[in-house]
Amino acid sequence: MTGEDNLRTIAEVAVAFTGFASIVAVFQRRDSAEWAPQDVLRLWSIIAYGLAAVFFSLLPLGFGATDIGESTIWAAGSALLAAFLTGYTIYGVMRVRSYAAKDPSRHSGAWGYSFLVLSVAVILSQLLNSLGLVFSRSYSGYFVGLLWLLVAAAVTFARLLSLAFRSEA
Repeated sequence: MTGEDNLRTIAEVAVAFTGFASIVAVFQRRDSAEWAPQDVLRLWSIIAYGLAAVFFSLLPLGFGATDIGESTIWAAGSALLAAFLTGYTIYGVMRVRSYAAKDPSRHSGAWGYSFLVLSVAVILSQLLNSLGLVFSRSYSGYFVGLLWLLVAAAVTFARLLSLAFRSEA
C-alpha cells in the first residue's frame, strides 16, 4: 500500500503531540480552579484532532489487510474523514457562537474565520477525493486531510498557550 511509513509516522507524531499538549495544558492550568469554556473547547479540540489523526492514519492499514483495492481504501477513508471533520467543525462553530453570545470580547475573530475556511477547504478536498474528482481517489488526497488534523491540533495548542500567557502578563 502506498505511504504506509507516512501513515505510521503521522500516527506516532499525533500520539506524541496529543499527549504532550494535554500534559502541558493541564499543568499550565493546574492552579486555576475554573477554566474558561473556550479553553476547555481548545483542549478537547487538541485531543480530538490528535486522536482522529491516529485513527485515520491507522484506518487504511487495517483496510489494507483485506482485498479492498487501494483507490477504494482512499475513497472510503476520505469519506469518513470528511464526515468527522464536518461533524467536529459544526460542533466547534456552535460552541464558539454560544461563547461569543455570552462574552463578545472572547470571540476569536479573524483567527476563527480563517480556521473555519481552512477546515471547509479540507472537507471539500476529502469529498472530492472520495468521489474520485481532482485527486482521483488517491493517497495524496487523503494525506491532505491527515496533515490538516495535525496542523489543526498544533494551531489550537499554540492558540491555547498564547492566550494563556497573554492573560497572565
